[in-house]
Amino acid sequence: MNFRTTVILLILLVGAAVFYFVANRADDSAGQAKTPPKEDNEKGKLLLDVKSADVRKLVIRPGEGAPAGAKLLELSQTNGKWNILQPINWPADSFDASNLVDAVTSARSGGSVDLTPEKSASMGLAKPRYRIEVTDAAGKVSKLTVGDRSPLGYLYVQTSDDKTASILTGGPLAERLSKTTDKVIATLRDKQILRVSSLDVKQVRVQRPDGPALAFEKPAFKPGSDSASEWRMTAPVTEPVETSEASDLISTLTNLRADEFSDEAAATSSGSFDRPQAVVTLSATAPATQPSTTTAPSTKPFADLPGGVIITIGQPVDIEGEKCWVKVSDPPTVAKVSLNKAAVEKITKASPLSLRDRKVFAADPAQVSEVTITTETSSTTKPAEQTTTRLVRRHEKTELGPFLPKPSGPATAPATGPTTRPSSEPGTKPTAAVGAASRAALGDGETMLTILEADAAPATQTATAPSAPATQPAEAAPTTQPTTQPVASVTPATGPSTGPTTSPAVAAATQPAIPPEPPKPPTQWIVASKNDADANDETVTQFLSDLNPLRAVKYLDKVPAPATQPSTQPTAVTYVVTVKTVAAGGANKTIEVRITDPGHGAKPYGQYQDLIFELDASIIQKLKGDFTEPPKEPAMPRGGQPGGFPGGGFPGGLPPGLR
Repeated sequence: MNFRTTVILLILLVGAAVFYFVANRADDSAGQAKTPPKEDNEKGKLLLDVKSADVRKLVIRPGEGAPAGAKLLELSQTNGKWNILQPINWPADSFDASNLVDAVTSARSGGSVDLTPEKSASMGLAKPRYRIEVTDAAGKVSKLTVGDRSPLGYLYVQTSDDKTASILTGGPLAERLSKTTDKVIATLRDKQILRVSSLDVKQVRVQRPDGPALAFEKPAFKPGSDSASEWRMTAPVTEPVETSEASDLISTLTNLRADEFSDEAAATSSGSFDRPQAVVTLSATAPATQPSTTTAPSTKPFADLPGGVIITIGQPVDIEGEKCWVKVSDPPTVAKVSLNKAAVEKITKASPLSLRDRKVFAADPAQVSEVTITTETSSTTKPAEQTTTRLVRRHEKTELGPFLPKPSGPATAPATGPTTRPSSEPGTKPTAAVGAASRAALGDGETMLTILEADAAPATQTATAPSAPATQPAEAAPTTQPTTQPVASVTPATGPSTGPTTSPAVAAATQPAIPPEPPKPPTQWIVASKNDADANDETVTQFLSDLNPLRAVKYLDKVPAPATQPSTQPTAVTYVVTVKTVAAGGANKTIEVRITDPGHGAKPYGQYQDLIFELDASIIQKLKGDFTEPPKEPAMPRGGQPGGFPGGGFPGGLPPGLR
């Protein structure tokens, strides 16, 4: 093949390649003309010139081509919160409302089509499905007309100042507008069905088909009183209410959230409200008067409760009983809510016993003067045994000053000093020597009262000693007496009169005196039943803290039946605890409570006046303990730390300040 042929073939090959490339570009251009491009939210022209953060109002109006039953939707923002104004007045879910506004303001055109009357009709823009109006903070209104969806799924829209139709090929706006406004409203609606906060509730009324009506309220606040934090039952009896129980019941209702909103006709058709499980009225209005002292049932109509919101709990909507119909009076609402059997029973099974304040009684440890614990053990094969532990607060004596240790050395010289000293020797001279020695030995914690007392003794003895002849020798005065007894070591009568001034007493007084250690302070409590043995104050204090107050786990309607057990085992151990208190002014009070330990793993229970209640087992260990010994460390529970974290709470219950 020659060179010319090769060149011709190369030219033909390049021409074929160019023809193939141009032909394919033409086909692609034709295909793009037939199929609109997919919308890219990061590209394309924004349909509305408004920022989402500036929107204050959004209106979606059903048009002539809207589906049957479509409703007007109007959203308004005030102080950063969105509310539905139409078709109902209801708070909007802030997250869903913001997402809807973002979907409208961020919509971008994926293509455009010139409009003619024929094209407007075919695209649904002549009779639009919806008309959207967006109002910003400056009051500017932007409009968007929404037409039909094409068979291929994209949506035709038109702005108010445009002569062309824009194409939305998907995106959040197209997805939301593919639903009816009813579904959009149901999505936007805040699922919280009560508009009252649990912290604002002041009065509660509960009606059940089985059981008496209950009424409890929180008294109005009074300066200088903490009664505002306490709930009291007013019907069917008057008694204090456990705050946690009242809060749990109220929170169960105020926290109800709708799984699905409906209308009353749909719920009534199923008979859900023909025989409701409970009807509860909550009011944020404080009671006008303090709770009455009568125990008669309340006859006040529940509907007349000032500012009351009535919540009717209907029948379950499923076999499992996990959801119920609920109707609220204000704002009028009917919805299916997640309310399982346990939550419903918290309301339907509520009673004066279950709501009663867990504080049985309180004994202020500072006022307790005596505690007696009588232990009664019975058995079917042995005589009953009874032991008594008696704790008594030690009577404190009033002291005129701080503790003064006994002085040592010359200050405590025996009072039997030499009475045969010559009468010509000054009578006060030995006293002066002793006083000087005492003052030299004065240490910390001593007062001059000690010195004066020590100085006074020998001076008195010398002054009152009988006069003896000047030549009478001292009577059996040993000259080898230890120098630690300087007062007894005196010079013979025939010695010089200046002898006492240089006697060993002066030398001993100049040596540093080591005061003895003060005795251990007495305990505040004694165990009188153990010959007044010293009690361990910490052990007694921990026990008394459990009585301030004594808290029940729950109240019982009757004494538990004794457990079946072998005849050789004790049937039960009963502790009769008697507490005597002395209040300010000398007012005496005696509290007696019976605490029974059934044994064999059964829970202990107590009896006080007409109350029967279950107790925490930790109090039994303290009743059985030795009050002369330090408190025992709590046992290490399986898989936890001592006394709780995680493993069972605080040893001996919560500290007094947290109960």
